[in-house]
Amino acid sequence: MAINYSVTPRKNPKNPQDPAKYYAQTQVTSEYSFDDLCSDLQAMCTLTEGDIKATTANMVHCISSALRNGRSVRMGELGLLRIVVSSTGAETKEAFTAANIRKPRIAFYAGNRLREAVAGLRFNQVEPRPQKGSENGQEDDGQV
Repeated sequence: MAINYSVTPRKNPKNPQDPAKYYAQTQVTSEYSFDDLCSDLQAMCTLTEGDIKATTANMVHCISSALRNGRSVRMGELGLLRIVVSSTGAETKEAFTAANIRKPRIAFYAGNRLREAVAGLRFNQVEPRPQKGSENGQEDDGQV
């Protein structure tokens, strides 16, 4: 099975006057919902769908707590979660304060098994989907 992608123009946000360049954008074929996941997991083990949902809710609570406490969370073969930040620069180390830190994000680093799952992917080019808010389903000015 191949991953669908379309080619879309994007302008450089730092230099909007520059001409747009064309980039690949993956096209998701469908969504594998949380309920689908729980149903499939239930079929693979002795846990009920309710057990899986309760365990997942508790897992999210534990992960949130660990991240808020500055810990990384290793999820076995799934991967690693950790907090990362970006910041504005300061002229000197002494001038840098916590106010220079912009919004934190959660970074996910895939484990070996997930990285192997995407290692040999094939790709299939398709037409771009109409942009939301564009007239008659036509592409807008290339800004994504």
